Order: sequence, then structure tokens, then C-alpha cells
Amino acid sequence: MKWFILSIFFTFNFTNCFGHLCNYIIKNADSTSDLCLSNECHKYLDPLSLTVKPNTCKANFVSLAFSSFQTYQAFLDQTRWQLSVLFPKKSQQTRLLRIYLNQIHIDDRPTEENHLNRLGNHIDSYQIYMRNLPNELFLQRFIHYDPDDPQWFIIKIQLYCNSFIPYDGKPCPVLITSPSVFAPQRPKLVTTITSNLLSSSTSTTQKTSESIYFIILILIPLGILSITIILSILVYRHLHRKGSSQTDGTLSSISQHIDSTNRSTYHGRVRPYQVSRLPSPHKESLYKETEQHL
Repeated sequence: MKWFILSIFFTFNFTNCFGHLCNYIIKNADSTSDLCLSNECHKYLDPLSLTVKPNTCKANFVSLAFSSFQTYQAFLDQTRWQLSVLFPKKSQQTRLLRIYLNQIHIDDRPTEENHLNRLGNHIDSYQIYMRNLPNELFLQRFIHYDPDDPQWFIIKIQLYCNSFIPYDGKPCPVLITSPSVFAPQRPKLVTTITSNLLSSSTSTTQKTSESIYFIILILIPLGILSITIILSILVYRHLHRKGSSQTDGTLSSISQHIDSTNRSTYHGRVRPYQVSRLPSPHKESLYKETEQHL
């Protein structure tokens, strides 16, 4: 049974080698190992080491995944051989190395000569799939879009290395390819909506702060004016009440003085002036006429 399983495993290896794919043993950070095909090893993040089974197998498509560009650099530092040894020296197919990076910083330079120099000279196409896009204009105009993997920002680099000339540390001529005019374009709707929302929220915040400042400038004078009016009303009421009380006191004193004067005059027995009635002249004339008639 054991020999049967081993025979199936070696047959599977031979088939994969014949199909320009190889089996890799990935060693993980937790000391575990996983077996993957060379074009599917990106399913395992941040491998510490890679072993080819069998070691003579050469693949035309290798994919690896790392959490960041620094982690990818550390993997290259720990590996004693260049990644180009995973590919055949000659091939009628395109020898593709694809690296997935979950994060890349603005200071990272995945397309610089020093980095490309470490890959070797048996790679025809070098693709970098980035989860995020740094704010760098040089890279933005070279970004490709894949509708099958829309979450990735893709950089494609063509390496023109002459396999007949020994690799002496000099970089191969490279070409960072730009996306074709007829290639699928990344939808700009989400980016436009996001930018519009951010700009509108920023402008709304600014307008709100300006409105609050303007309202405060209006409310302060109004508040001062209102307080002044209220104080004026209170002072006026206070003065009005004080004047009314003084007037009432003066009138009461005058009435008391008049009453006292009248009382003193009455007690002094001063008779009031009386109009006397004179005898009517008509009555007297009638008397005389009657007397003469008799």
C-alpha cells in the first residue's frame, strides 16, 4: 500500500513536470508544511522556504504570496538561490513569475533595478499583484486591470534576458508595459463616488463650521442687546415705582393740610356768607294800587 501511494505521488509529479508545473513543499512560519502546485502556491501566505519535488522539475508558471513587500524581500534574503532557477533555461512558453502583495508602501520600489537584479535571467514575465496602490504617479500609469481579479492592482514587467550569456549580476533589459487602450479598464465609478463623498463631507464640515461661526457672531451682539433692553426695562420700572410713591405722598400731605385748615376755620365760628333777599318791587306796587282803589 505504501509503495502504491508513492508510485501515485511520483506519477503525479511526472505529469505535472510534463505539463510545465511542479509540486512545491511550502514551509510555513508555524513549522508546518503544505504541498501545492507551482501556480497555486499563492494560497499560502508568507512562506519561509520552498522545496521542489522532484528537484529537477522546472515550471513555466510560479506564484507566491506575501503580506508585504518587506516580507517578500526577507524571503529573497533567506533563499540562497534566485527565483529564476525554478524555471527552465529555455522554453517555448512564457516563463511567468507572479507575486501577490497584500500591502505595499510608498517607499517600496518593486520595479527598481536592484530588486529585479535578484530574480535571475530565466524569467520572461514578472507580474506584481498589489492589494493597494501607493500614491505614486510613476506606477499609476502602468496599472493593469483584470476583471477576474478586480481587487488587485497589477504591474507587468517584461524581462529580456539572453539565456546564452551567463548572468553576471547585470540586470536584464526590462520594460514596464502599459495597459492597452482596448484592454478592460478599471471602473472609475466607485473611485469617483468615494472621492466625491469625501470632498462633499469635507466641504460640508467646512460650511458647517463657517455657519456656526457666523451664527455665533450674530448671537453675541443680539445677546448683549437683549441684556441691555432687559436691564433698561427693569431700571425704568424701578424708577417709575419710586416716582409714583413720591407723588402719592405729596398728594396725601396736601389733602391733610386742607383738612386741617378747614377744621381750624370752623372751630373759630366764622359764619359763612349768606345772600339776603330783597322785597319784590312788584309785590309793593300791587299793594299801593289796591290801597288807592279802596
